[in-house]
Amino acid sequence: MEMECLNRMNKELSELESNLYKLDLFLDTKKYMELSETNKRLLSEQSDAMGRYASILRRRIKLNE
Repeated sequence: MEMECLNRMNKELSELESNLYKLDLFLDTKKYMELSETNKRLLSEQSDAMGRYASILRRRIKLNE
């Protein structure tokens, strides 16, 4: 795989991990607890999906290094 593609995946992973970290911090706030049950559920699902996506990106990066 081209180095440029690996660089893009690494950048994407870094940004994704940063956003996931921020989201997970938000999930522990009072503001989060004040949201509707639907919004809380969707944000939790979003966090799970982002985690799965990050895991896939890590595996793809490792496979192509």
